[in-house]
Amino acid sequence: MKRLYPRPLSIAEATGLLTRDALIPAAIDYAAFRENVRLTEGMYGTLLSFAFNLGAGALLGSTLWRKLAANDVAGAANEFARWNKADGRVMAGLTRRRAAERVLFMA
Repeated sequence: MKRLYPRPLSIAEATGLLTRDALIPAAIDYAAFRENVRLTEGMYGTLLSFAFNLGAGALLGSTLWRKLAANDVAGAANEFARWNKADGRVMAGLTRRRAAERVLFMA
């Protein structure tokens, strides 16, 4: 089994990762408030999952977010399908994950 980290993390490294992860919900909340985006529970949960997977910066700088901020919910939902690659290759698992995220986002 491949380890996520090649060595054990120091307390400082672990604290840094935890702090970064704890800021993701705040970043989404702030951006939604700033841009007057109303999120359903399904949208919020999907965006959190997406941001934990790809980073809050990737989410908030994406076309998906721009469409959501412009109140194009369906257009934003359709953007999930674009995020199905790793190392430039389409991944079947990511394709399934993004399709499931789109369904939850639209629920």
